[in-house]
Amino acid sequence: MYVSVDLGVNISCVTPEETTRTGHKYAMTCLANSHTQYPLVIHEAQENQDGMQWRQKYPMYNSTNLSTHGVLDVSGQAFIFCDKDHPVIDLLKQNRELLNADITEQPLIDGQW
Repeated sequence: MYVSVDLGVNISCVTPEETTRTGHKYAMTCLANSHTQYPLVIHEAQENQDGMQWRQKYPMYNSTNLSTHGVLDVSGQAFIFCDKDHPVIDLLKQNRELLNADITEQPLIDGQW
């Protein structure tokens, strides 16, 4: 007696493009009783203008340190201090009309807002 089991790989940053006959979607499906000795490329990120600009403008920031690098948490307070060159400061500057506040009007304290 054989039991059919769907076996696939989910990768959070890759859109699931392969679908099994039961409707399950995966980034990559695995075939029964198979193997390969060659590497398989599942996804290659395309170089895009936004990514290149980010790396040029914020070389010291990445997804793992964005909330800690250049950020000073003030214990027991509802605010934090951010370095003037932190990416979130640019975000606040670009959205001053939407936020109805201009961070550049606030004084820097030791190079931080």
